[in-house]
Amino acid sequence: MKHDQFLTEMIRSELAEIVGQRYVSVGESDKLVYSTDWAWMPQMWLDRGQSLRPPDYIVHPGSAEEISEIMDIAKLHLHYRSSKYKGQTYRSYSLARAYRRDGKNRKEIVLKLGKLSHEEIERWRMALRAAKEPGAVVTTLEDIAVRRHYAYLDVAVANALWDEWALDGVFAKKGRRELTVASVARILALNRCIDPATKSQATQWFDKTALPYLLEVEPERFNPSRVFRELAVIEEHKEALCKHLVVQSILTYALYYRLSGVYVCSAV
Repeated sequence: MKHDQFLTEMIRSELAEIVGQRYVSVGESDKLVYSTDWAWMPQMWLDRGQSLRPPDYIVHPGSAEEISEIMDIAKLHLHYRSSKYKGQTYRSYSLARAYRRDGKNRKEIVLKLGKLSHEEIERWRMALRAAKEPGAVVTTLEDIAVRRHYAYLDVAVANALWDEWALDGVFAKKGRRELTVASVARILALNRCIDPATKSQATQWFDKTALPYLLEVEPERFNPSRVFRELAVIEEHKEALCKHLVVQSILTYALYYRLSGVYVCSAV
């Protein structure tokens, strides 16, 4: 068996293992059918008595996972060829494999896809990117189940206001801490504005919001013991905080939050 024949059979057998024997064809009749598509150029080529370059394999995958495995084997990329007819530009897409020969980059068409919609192009590109990532998982919206919800929008807005007012600068950094005083003060202030609770309950509220991700603080680091330990330090910065707000021309600022018809007003 020649090298090219061996390579062809090897790839065919690998494709068959993924999608099944009946969904992979190397028959000449199938190759002839799939050697042309909707574009006018292949038809004109046939009308002039020229032969078209047939595909090596005709594969019919049945799922996104099978597509991902096929592309991982061939290291394929999405390729298109543009052609014009009566003033309009048409694109014919294929899955191509890049290789080098005689010091030059070359391209081999493995599977002709023909005309693709924008959505189909994006799905192919996403699948190709996923195939290149070892840890990537191809899934659908139907397969995704939400197991836990986190409060985000109100938390993100209040957190952005804290940053805009540069309130972290009020609290001087003392030594090396797993959680800075400024972070503790920030979380307590946001809790007071959004969902007022006791200091100990604020730790439970924190874990139910997007703040651990926004602040890059693990929930277990914001615990009741640390909160009560830092309260005295926060109190020491009360005068500095007031001066800072005056400088920022913010004497008082109220955040209103409506939840089930109940308004909560908190003055900073």
